[in-house]
Amino acid sequence: MVFLIFGSIATFFWFLRALEQKYVAHIEHPVVYTNLPIDKVLVRELPTRIAIEVEGKGNAILRHNWNIKKNPIKIAFNQVYRNNIPKEETFLISISASEIRPMVEAQLSKLVVHRIEPDSLNFYFSENSTKRVPVVADLNLDLEKQFMLRGRVTITPDSVDISGPTISINAVDSIMTSDLEFKKLDHSVKRNLSLISPLDRIELSLKRVAVEIAVEQYTEKSLTVPIEGINIPDSVHLKTFPSHAQITFRVVISAYDLIQSQDFRVGADYLEISSSPLTKIKPRIIMAPDLIENPRINPELVDYLLEQK
Repeated sequence: MVFLIFGSIATFFWFLRALEQKYVAHIEHPVVYTNLPIDKVLVRELPTRIAIEVEGKGNAILRHNWNIKKNPIKIAFNQVYRNNIPKEETFLISISASEIRPMVEAQLSKLVVHRIEPDSLNFYFSENSTKRVPVVADLNLDLEKQFMLRGRVTITPDSVDISGPTISINAVDSIMTSDLEFKKLDHSVKRNLSLISPLDRIELSLKRVAVEIAVEQYTEKSLTVPIEGINIPDSVHLKTFPSHAQITFRVVISAYDLIQSQDFRVGADYLEISSSPLTKIKPRIIMAPDLIENPRINPELVDYLLEQK
């Protein structure tokens, strides 16, 4: 027992003496970056940790490592780079390890910094831009038989402001919502869907939008619409036989009486026969309301006559 007591005391004093000796240590240190240019954004990620070779007494190294995660090294950009910021849209500023070493050493109490890795920090900056883009709902809809959408899916708001590096903003034309799927849907629904940023460095002015899907039972309706000539030169007059076409389509029951012949335009295109005359021409729907689906024309082909004015 006496031997153990004296052995423990000796070990304790040996440990205290060892901590007073100087050592070289390698530390993986967390780092944060401050005082970046306000009107610029980083295009590429900077390292979140740097490797530091330090020299100091054992107790200083031990004390520093004790709370290393809670005390990241702060690299103030405006203190290590004092030149004018370039005016280019996208540019690189490279800062060597030797330039940041005094700042790092000042934050490591009683430790001398010998080496830092990486040997340079590359700040890729870009102009910060903002633009408004439409929102697109990511929907997978399976409707019950005899049901259809009553018009278009409504998104509120239908557009969102995005901001970030100009080079990234220019590549974005729309923002998608989170996906939404329905099977055998036979009623109207409204959901709040989150917006998905296409890139990490692009920020959205909104996080969610309201998506409304109006679903209703449909029936079929037929209307007679005159066939008009399109793309016809002033010196030519085009007649079709018959002069009218019948359009059959699906329409939700509540809008059955709202859809009339004047909501449609059917055209016979002169360009189809001007270069290589055909015996018949195919009439096409050139205007139709949103509340219909699956429109069909009868007859599919009509005779025609060209007259010089």
